Amino acid sequence: MKIATLIFFFIAGLTTTFAQQQADLATQAKKVLALLDESLKAKVIYDYKDEERFSWHFVPRSRKGVSFYDLNKLQKDAVMTLINASLSEQGYKKASGILALEATLREVEGRSAHDTYRDPLKYYFTLFSTPSADKPWGWRLEGHAVFAHALGPAR
Repeated sequence: MKIATLIFFFIAGLTTTFAQQQADLATQAKKVLALLDESLKAKVIYDYKDEERFSWHFVPRSRKGVSFYDLNKLQKDAVMTLINASLSEQGYKKASGILALEATLREVEGRSAHDTYRDPLKYYFTLFSTPSADKPWGWRLEGHAVFAHALGPAR
C-alpha cells in the first residue's frame, strides 16, 4: 500500500510540475507578444492547425514569421528567453551555438562579411495559436536549423 501511495504522489507531482511548466511557458510567450506591435503580431501568429506548422526546413530558404532583423534587442531577448525556458540547458546551448555558427559557415564558404545568406539574424520566430496553459500551441525558430516546441494542456 505504501508503494502505491508513493507512486500516486510521484505521478501527481509530475503532472503538477508539467502543468506548471506549461503555464510558465505560456506566460513567457505572452511576454513576447506583449512586446510586439500589431504588424509584427500579424507576421508571428498562425492558427495551430495551419499548414505552416508543418512547413519547416533546415536549409536556407524564404521563411514565414518574424526575423531577428525585425526585432529590437528587448524583443529578441524575450524570444531567446522563451526558447531557453523550453529547452534543456544542453538543448539551449546547442540552439544558440547553431545560430552563432552561421558566421563560421559564411567564412568557410568564402562569403563576404556582409553576405546575408548565412546570417544569425535570418532566423524566423513563429507562434502557432495564442499561448495558453489549457489549449494546444507551439513555437518555432527556423533558419538554417529548426527548433520547435509544441505545447498543450497537461493530461
